[in-house]
Amino acid sequence: MKYTKKLLPLIMIFLFELCLLDCAPQKDKMQKTFALQNKLLGQPKYVLTALQNAYPQIITSFSYQPKEQDWVVVTYDNEKYYWAMGRLLPQKKRNDWKKYKPYVFYYYPEEFINPELYPSKYIEKLTSSEFKKERLVPIDYEYSFFNSLYGGSTQKDIEQNIVTVKFLNYKINVNKIIVQPLKRVETQIIKLHKSNKEIEHFIKTLESIFGYNWRLIADTNRKSNHSWGTAIDILPINWRKKKVYWAWERSANKNWFMVPKSSRWCPPDSIIAIFENEGFIWGGKWDLWDNMHFEYRPELLKLHEEFKNFTK
Repeated sequence: MKYTKKLLPLIMIFLFELCLLDCAPQKDKMQKTFALQNKLLGQPKYVLTALQNAYPQIITSFSYQPKEQDWVVVTYDNEKYYWAMGRLLPQKKRNDWKKYKPYVFYYYPEEFINPELYPSKYIEKLTSSEFKKERLVPIDYEYSFFNSLYGGSTQKDIEQNIVTVKFLNYKINVNKIIVQPLKRVETQIIKLHKSNKEIEHFIKTLESIFGYNWRLIADTNRKSNHSWGTAIDILPINWRKKKVYWAWERSANKNWFMVPKSSRWCPPDSIIAIFENEGFIWGGKWDLWDNMHFEYRPELLKLHEEFKNFTK
């Protein structure tokens, strides 16, 4: 398997398999899209362009180094990180890239994926007794690049960059890197809520909003984006009666992955669009759905632009 395929998370495995469905128009379109996607992720120039455009205040430049036969990213603190098969490693570790997970780049879905279209092989994977073990892979990231991006890799370091902000009348702790994007999200939501009953209802029925929380991703040994302070969870009133998060649903429903969108609590589409326009992705578009979750990953949204450039 080419190393580029290792850059794709579980959702990409699903989407690639979805191409095999016997639905000609959709099949042809998706086969073309993901064939190009695999090629795009094999072109570091496009991926690194998306990364720099997403974090211009942190990444000062990137270039191909013929002598090193690799792409090099330079950050504001004058640190250099090598592409290293997508791992973004400091020079002294670049030859040990197999020891680490690649930085997560993938084609963030533009639309919600209907679970009724899940292929049988994918359902077998989700119901397999090995599913949980596969998520507990021992390989972790090398956190030097995260240190430059988020201001630290340890809890002590990160908490130096955590600030308290007010968002939709809730005080939350977040990484200072998302303060301005989050303010712009709030401004747009407030601007619309007086003329949009759906948004007005969304705001009135909120119970809580959480940000920074030093913890691991469910079923894994890897840090959640909440640990960096770059994610928030938004919960509605009576959320315990709603279907919000795949791991909670799994404890009572062996077919948790088949829960239709209509049976899940979802923020209004207009709210999701506002977040996405400011660089946040919504966990409700993942196969392991997390409908309360928004995380700041502008590089994935910028990758859409590079995908269009690449197809041209």
